[in-house]
Order: sequence, then structure tokens, then C-alpha cells
Amino acid sequence: GREEKYYASGTYRNDSTFDMTKHFYGMQLIVNDPVFKTINHSMCEGSDYTFGGKTYNTGVTVKDTLRAHNGCDSIVTLILTVNKPYHHVEKVDILQGQSVMFFGTEYSVSGTYTHFNSTPEGCDSTSILQLTVHPLIDTTITVCASELPYIWHNKWSGKEERYYATGTYRNDSTFDMTKHFYGMQLIVNEPVFKTINHSMCEGSTYTFDGKSLKVAGTYYDTLTSHNGCDSVVTLVLTVNKPYYHVETVDILEGQSFDFFGNSYNATGAYTHYNTTPEGCDSTSILQLTVHQLVDTTVTICSTELPYTWINKWTGEKTLLYHAGLYRNDIRERQENVLRLKAECTYAIGHHSVSLHMRRFDIQFQRHTLVQTRRVP
Repeated sequence: GREEKYYASGTYRNDSTFDMTKHFYGMQLIVNDPVFKTINHSMCEGSDYTFGGKTYNTGVTVKDTLRAHNGCDSIVTLILTVNKPYHHVEKVDILQGQSVMFFGTEYSVSGTYTHFNSTPEGCDSTSILQLTVHPLIDTTITVCASELPYIWHNKWSGKEERYYATGTYRNDSTFDMTKHFYGMQLIVNEPVFKTINHSMCEGSTYTFDGKSLKVAGTYYDTLTSHNGCDSVVTLVLTVNKPYYHVETVDILEGQSFDFFGNSYNATGAYTHYNTTPEGCDSTSILQLTVHQLVDTTVTICSTELPYTWINKWTGEKTLLYHAGLYRNDIRERQENVLRLKAECTYAIGHHSVSLHMRRFDIQFQRHTLVQTRRVP
């Protein structure tokens, strides 16, 4: 009847001897431990999990005591994890002509682009691209070359910047954790140089810079061209004189003279009108004089041969032995006047010699020519 305490599984005996008799009794003690179980459960936000008769939708660790199959307590621990869905917004700024890759797709137009997927825990994954495409040029400035340098104050920082040539310039800046974009296209217009070559006839006028010009020369005028800048116009003015020519011609009876396709054999003035290569008046005048072939006749006897002919103009003596037609032409060029002096024609017969003499003048340059000849 003695009390004994045991704390673990095992085989225990209660053998005893009394009344001179040995008594045997053995016991096998089986100690069942309580059952401990841990449940790890992961779920997405918005889901529910029931445990111990209760419903959970937030992350928590709770325990519940149940009756195990061995009849002892069973302590179950729940570790509940609630995973949030993945949601990410990416803001990207680019310039015209650029593009950005987003989950394997290339985008180059402003807009919001969404990509859906799952997290490693199996929850929703949402990635959003907010793409802004900024213009490469926000403003265009046009200046004349004479206005350079162009001073541009940075729209964001106020910093002064100087530019000297046509081009695209940017004022991109980052402040307050935000990037700001601004682009300018600068157009520099050069002055326009133009040359006008104008040819006109004497007596005409040409209007330039509000003035009527008659004299040949080079003139300048500064205007405003279509691009708003200086246009320097140079006028090279040529004034062509009309053509005027007088031709004085002397011929003898029986001869003729061709003048612009026409043949003339009578004394007179003949005019031909035409146009110069520059389009101006062309006037050609023929002053034609037809002289007699015989100016005088001298008659002598053959016994008076030779006949001594004294040149009326020079005093030179010429001996003539036969009847015939003789000419004694002299050209004197003096102060642009040619005097053609002729004493001509002897008619010499058995009993007499006849001499015909004459004088005429024509235009020429300074020169003196004395010629005595027989006319066949």
C-alpha cells in the first residue's frame, strides 16, 4: 500500500514478501506527451483563414489546445502570414526621339502603361509606368546675325547663357527632387546679299532706292529681307551709248559703194538704222560723193610734146608724151580733213592734146599722199 511516484515511461515492479511468501507484480508505465504542432500559413491580403473556430485576415500567431489521438492535449500553434500585393509606380521622363523599355516592350509616347504579374508568394503584382515624353523644342527664337550673342536666361535657375550660332539648346534642371525639361531652337538669320546687274541705253532711267538713276555706277541700298534681317542690295548700273557713225566715201563716176547690203552710185547721204547688241539705237550714215572721171581737157599739138603738167597742189612736174586719160590724185590729211585733189585726163592727138582736170575733198586722217598716174 505504499505510494510510489513515477515520472517517465518505464517498467516498474512491486515485488514483496510477506507471510513468508514472495509476491510478484510488475507495471509498464507509458507516458504520452502532449502533441505540439505548428502551422505556418501564408496568404494574400484580402484572404481569410479559420483556426480554432475563428477567422483571421491579418498576420498573427495563435495557439489552440485539442484532444490528440492518444487522449492527451494537442497544442497547435498557427503562424499566419498575410502578404501584401506588389504595387509599383515608376515615373519616367524622356525627350522626343527617345524610348524606354518596360517589361520587354518599348514605349516612346506619353501615357500610363500597366504590367500585371504575380509575386513569389502568388499575390497580385502590378507595375505601372507613367511615361512623359517632353518636346525636344519648347520655343523657337529667331535673331539676326547682327544681334548675336543671344542671351538666354535659364527658365529654372535664372542663369545667363550666351549662344552664338544656330542650334538646339536645353535648360534641363533638377530641383525639389523633380526633373524639369525645357528646350530652345535658336535660328540665326544671316544678312542677305544681292547684286543686280542692269544695263540700259543712254537717256533711260532706272529706279533704285527711290531714286531715278541715269549715270553708270555702283549703288547700294539696305533693305529688310523676308527673314527680317538686313538685305544689302548692290546695283551695278551700266549705261550704253547709242551707236552713231558717219562714213564719208568718195568714188568716181561708173563706180558704186555697198552699204549694209545696198549698192549706191549717186552722191547723197544714206542712213541705216539698227540696234546694238545691248539693245540701243544704232545709226550709220553714208555720205557718198561721186566725182567726175574727167575734170578738164587740155588740147596741144604733137610738136609740143612732152607736155609738162605741173601739179596744182604740190608743184611737182610730170612729163606726158601720149594722149590719154591721166589722174593726179593727192590725199592731204590735215586736222582730220582729207583733200583729194585731182588733175586728170590728157587727150593728145596728132595735132592736139586735151587735158581734163578736177578737184574734190573727202574726210580722212592726217597724211599726205601724192600720186600721179595714167588712167587706162
